[in-house]
Amino acid sequence: MSASNIYGQIIDGDTVEQAVVASLNIWISDYLGEMERLKGYAANTIERPHGIVTSSEFEKWPEDQVPVILVMAAATGKPKKHEQGKYEATWTVGIAPVVSDINQPETRKLAMTYAAAIRAAIVQHKLLKSSLHAQGFASSTEWQGEDYSDIAFSDTRTLGSARVMFAVAVDDVVTAIAGPREPSITPSIDPGNWPGVQRIDLDLDPQKLDSEVLVG
Repeated sequence: MSASNIYGQIIDGDTVEQAVVASLNIWISDYLGEMERLKGYAANTIERPHGIVTSSEFEKWPEDQVPVILVMAAATGKPKKHEQGKYEATWTVGIAPVVSDINQPETRKLAMTYAAAIRAAIVQHKLLKSSLHAQGFASSTEWQGEDYSDIAFSDTRTLGSARVMFAVAVDDVVTAIAGPREPSITPSIDPGNWPGVQRIDLDLDPQKLDSEVLVG
C-alpha cells in the first residue's frame, strides 16, 4: 500500500473488511478441499460459499442463500504512533460462516469445518494479499479464537454458524504530519503530491573581511 497524494494513506474499517473478503475469495475453496480430506467428506461435497460479504451485524440468512461467509470489522484497539507521525491500528475482525446440512449434528459439524478452513486460510496468508493489495494489506494477522453459538437452532430449520475472530494490524492507517496546510477551494479534486524540492544554484563571490570590521 502506498500514499497517493498529500493526505497520505487513510484506512477505514470497510477497507479492512474488503481486504479480508478478497483474500478469502482466493483461498477458501482450497482449504475447504483440505477439510474434506481431513474430515472424511467425499471430494467436492462441501458446498462452496455462495458469497463472502461484509455485514454490520450477524443475520439469519435464508437457507437458499447459504452457505455464506460474513466478514465484520469491529472496533480497533489503542493505536500506536511510529516515526514520521504514522499510526498503526489493529482491527478485531469476525468471520462467520452460515451453513446448512441434512440435520443438526451434520450442520454443526459443517459449521466447525468451515471455521477451521477459514482459520487456516487467514493464518497461513496473514498479509492478506490479493488483486486489491498485491504486496499484502496487513502488517500482521493473529487468530483470536472461535465461537460456535451464533444461531439458535429450531426443530424446523437446520441452520448453523460459527465465528472466527482475528486481529488485523495495519502499520500505516493515517499520518499526523501529512495533509493540506490550507483548506482547498476544490476539495473534490485530487491535490496530488507535495511539490518536489528544486535545486537552486547561486553564484557567490566570497570576499575577505577586514580585521577591523571583524573586531567591530
